[in-house]
Amino acid sequence: MTEFSSSGSSMVRPSFETRQERHDHGRTLRRLVRRSAHAAWTPAPDRADPVSLLIGQGRSRIQDLLPIRYDRMRASPFAFLRGSAVVMAADLAQTPAAGPVVQSCGDCHLANFGSYASAEGRAVFDINDFDETYPAPFEWDIKRLGTSFVLSSLESGSSARQARQNAWIMVKTYQQEMARLAPMSPLEIWSDQIDLAAAIEGFSDKHTRKNISARLEARLESARDHFGLVSFDKNIPRLKVKPPLVMRLPARDETIREAFARYIATQPPERAVLLSRYRLLDILFKVVGVGSVGTYCASGCSRRPMERHCCSRSRRRRNRFWRRICPVRILIIRVSVW
Repeated sequence: MTEFSSSGSSMVRPSFETRQERHDHGRTLRRLVRRSAHAAWTPAPDRADPVSLLIGQGRSRIQDLLPIRYDRMRASPFAFLRGSAVVMAADLAQTPAAGPVVQSCGDCHLANFGSYASAEGRAVFDINDFDETYPAPFEWDIKRLGTSFVLSSLESGSSARQARQNAWIMVKTYQQEMARLAPMSPLEIWSDQIDLAAAIEGFSDKHTRKNISARLEARLESARDHFGLVSFDKNIPRLKVKPPLVMRLPARDETIREAFARYIATQPPERAVLLSRYRLLDILFKVVGVGSVGTYCASGCSRRPMERHCCSRSRRRRNRFWRRICPVRILIIRVSVW
């Protein structure tokens, strides 16, 4: 079992080994930590109480929204998994790890994958939630994703056998994708994308292909309408209030505006110059997801006079469940220009 260090040094250190050398090194690591070592999990004698972890995490959140979070988590085992990344992270920290460290998603479950537009305007498929991203053993994301496949399958009515099979297919697909990427250069891998439209066309089942295509088109149409977030008053865009999940917080207004300003300040020049042309007009606080309920998530609407508007979203949260590795506080802001 390899002890995980928070430094992430094994991830950021440049590697100039040949492919064969890396391949041989991987085989050595497999002998040290067999794949069968990941098959079972036994709670540690000093395992932290899951409820206590959730209560501790809730102390840094908006207290009035915690009942919404817990109510959403009670809906099903899969919903509980979505809201309890802190619990799984604590458990995974005690499991075997071969050694390679990656920039993990940190909350890699089935519902955190989806489609969004690339810089070129194409619909691509990928992870769409990076609130908990952090250097970690590569196995952690795979284990959380596999668990989500099992729970999601059971929730949708699949048998335990089929749920297990779905998780196996996911892991096998991951293995095949790694084999596909292995011969490629770092630049090719960096630029590699899953073109969603092309992937849908590759579905063998005609009914599934038609159904997914229709859902994608509906999603794109919703995006063109700003997902119903924007209304117009005398041609001036305003964000729609939908209490208690979407509302204005005047006491937090200045904090949110500072967050958007800091985001622009961190951008490379070619993006900063574009975003600097827009003025932030309206901001709303929004309750999102399951695990993110109670964190500060804001939507902003910006525009230039007599021109199209720009909608963006800011999320500010404490990355609490990495505390045992390295205390850290991060600000993540997502911006989409429509």
